[in-house]
Amino acid sequence: MLSENFDEANLNAIAAKISDHGNEYRKLYTECHNAIEESSKASADAVVLGGVSAAFAGLGALIKQTPLGDLAPVDEALEEAGKGVGDFNEGQTRALMEKLQHAKAPDILPFKQSLEVVNDLHNRPHQLAMDGESVYLLPLA
Repeated sequence: MLSENFDEANLNAIAAKISDHGNEYRKLYTECHNAIEESSKASADAVVLGGVSAAFAGLGALIKQTPLGDLAPVDEALEEAGKGVGDFNEGQTRALMEKLQHAKAPDILPFKQSLEVVNDLHNRPHQLAMDGESVYLLPLA
């Protein structure tokens, strides 16, 4: 628009380029999303938290099988702690993926539509029509 080049071929090429960039962004976003999701599951923190979760749960199950398990609720506390650590780990991953969701879609559609409207208005004949309340711009076929 700033170059004041309203040539139809030029405007069509720019609209196509906008669509191509949007498609490339979506592909790149999908690749990044998948890579981050996979690496978050295999990160050192996730592995350690997963191990701690399993260790607490396993230790609780072992204590439950001993005479001490009948005397004190330690086994249940350890199992609950293990579950809590596992839930925390999953919550952290879920929160990260939700943040990524907000960056998902590039909002290119309004730009592309505006460009197509300018192209239509500048490069095709129109007829002006009016009624008592409104003015209409009608394309001539």
